[in-house]
Amino acid sequence: MTLHLIARDLRIIFKDRGAMFLGFAVPVVLFTVFVLIFGGMGSSGDINSIHLIVVDEDDSPQSRRLVSLLEKLEPLRIRKNKKTGDSEEQIPYTAATAREAVAAGKVSTALVIPEDFARGLEEHLFADYDSLPALTILYDAAVPIESQVVRGLLQQVVFMSLTSTWAVKGIDIMAQELALDTDTSNRMTSWMTEVFEEVEQIQEAEEAGPDSTEAAGGGGFGSPIPIKTVDVLGESKRSPVAAMTAAQVVVMFLLFSVMYSAGSILQEQEGGTLRRLLISPMTDWQFLLAKVGSTTIFGFFQIMIMYLYGWIVFNVDLFRDFPAVVLMTAVTAVSATALGLLLASLCRSMKQVESISMLVVLSMSAIGGSMIPRFLMPKWMQDVGLLSFNAWAIDGFYKIFWREMGIVEILPQVGVLLAAGLVFFFIASHFFRQRFYA
Repeated sequence: MTLHLIARDLRIIFKDRGAMFLGFAVPVVLFTVFVLIFGGMGSSGDINSIHLIVVDEDDSPQSRRLVSLLEKLEPLRIRKNKKTGDSEEQIPYTAATAREAVAAGKVSTALVIPEDFARGLEEHLFADYDSLPALTILYDAAVPIESQVVRGLLQQVVFMSLTSTWAVKGIDIMAQELALDTDTSNRMTSWMTEVFEEVEQIQEAEEAGPDSTEAAGGGGFGSPIPIKTVDVLGESKRSPVAAMTAAQVVVMFLLFSVMYSAGSILQEQEGGTLRRLLISPMTDWQFLLAKVGSTTIFGFFQIMIMYLYGWIVFNVDLFRDFPAVVLMTAVTAVSATALGLLLASLCRSMKQVESISMLVVLSMSAIGGSMIPRFLMPKWMQDVGLLSFNAWAIDGFYKIFWREMGIVEILPQVGVLLAAGLVFFFIASHFFRQRFYA
């Protein structure tokens, strides 16, 4: 009986050519628009706290001075060590483990100070900029603002950390040019070092305050030493913008689709077919499972068609781990369908379904990251967003398409969505039974 109802509902859905066109063509068009919009969108916003891994491979007075200045900047939360397994023991990060942490999404930015940092400054400062050791910022392009802020702050503290070094180098150059004797050169070096140390203390007091992020937006002077940025994940993507945007768009339009499809219960009530179905030997669970089945199948194919379109047009890497894509798509469709069924069981007419579902979908999409990426939101809003369906679904698809993770890594998102779907279904069945079987 349930399978027959699923087949019947699918025939009704696919028979309406207008609805089919709107269900598949409109999301594809809007998907294209969102990719174009986000592709040209600038990055700006307030950063309250940035967790930055620092790898000091040089461990010299100059590099330690640079790290200590970074630690005093208010937005930054410096991490130097990582835990080993379940123990409390911590070991220093390396360039490789820092890259792994960024790739896994544990932090969005890491800084690597090369082991020849101090020696390179001594040999090439003021002489050969291209030969100076480069500071490397490893970042996740899915959170671009933090890397830009870190780069700006790094340029700021590099000036502060090198003032005494500049003094010594300047005296050396002047001594060579003016042929000063060794004793005079040493006295000038000692005096200039003391002066610049006092200047550094004043700079620290004035510039390392809570408003220091305002100076981090770029512009101004460039760094006196090279700063190299490495996109840990995006560098391997054929189309990084599409890979990030795909999940945001797909989840939102899936919700719109299943809300309308689940409302077909009310359409059947208004058309008189629901009464005939209820007096048949079929149970309420069979009826509801049939609705979940047909709507889930439609939603599943809708998602897959959108991803196929993204694969063909925007080079979204759909087939890197296709089983993970299928699992995440199926779970997302089931959970979204159960949510739509819950709203349909609470509403009395299709007009109510349309109005309430619009409010629910737009609200969850706004706080869950479908309209605006969650990393652009304040921290408290990011936490609130985890209460929405969208946030968990988007995080799961992000792991697959952006972080290149597999089924094991998406199990937390799959579990939460399945649990939410079961809760939605049982609540919907309760209200449905009270309303039509009482």
